[in-house]
Amino acid sequence: MSSNSFPDLMTMLIGIGKSIPAIIMLMQLAAILVGVYFTFGGLVQLWGASNANMSKFMSSQSSYSTAGGLVEILIGAFLLSLGTLEFVGVLSRSFTGDYAATRMTADILSYTPGENPNMAEKGKAVTLALLALMQAVGFVAIFKGVMSLNSYFQEKYTKGSFGTSMTWILGGMLAWNFKWFSSVINNTIGFDFIAIFSSLK
Repeated sequence: MSSNSFPDLMTMLIGIGKSIPAIIMLMQLAAILVGVYFTFGGLVQLWGASNANMSKFMSSQSSYSTAGGLVEILIGAFLLSLGTLEFVGVLSRSFTGDYAATRMTADILSYTPGENPNMAEKGKAVTLALLALMQAVGFVAIFKGVMSLNSYFQEKYTKGSFGTSMTWILGGMLAWNFKWFSSVINNTIGFDFIAIFSSLK
């Protein structure tokens, strides 16, 4: 079998990139559903904490608390805003000043090099695919960071650490805004991450 029957790395990255928008949208939906769950759970906790008689209907191993309810509502709000990407936008603008990458859409990633494309055409398509992939990674990292914050507060600071949670969130924000981050690195030390990936053969 000829080696030409196998797609090269650039073609594989372009193909993977085209599926990323749908994956991100599914992750947004998941974040919204989890956010609704946490928000509802937090409201139940607040209601239970304000009604002493609720203890009669509770498991002996569980308890309601005002602090726990407020934490769950706050985490739920973060996840709901993450699902709409508002949380990502606020994080991005807070850290970068005024830059926030928009979600890579199927229309943006529909760019396909023509027949016998040159390296510049394939490089453009690969760059778009890379940015989409980094956004998916960033979204997962931010979600992980928010869930880690919930564990940190609900376990009364004994599980995980605040620093680790913020590292996940910060790393996710940088991955989501990888184009901006790459530009900062390039302007600082002259190292262009995107150029390396887009020149793969």
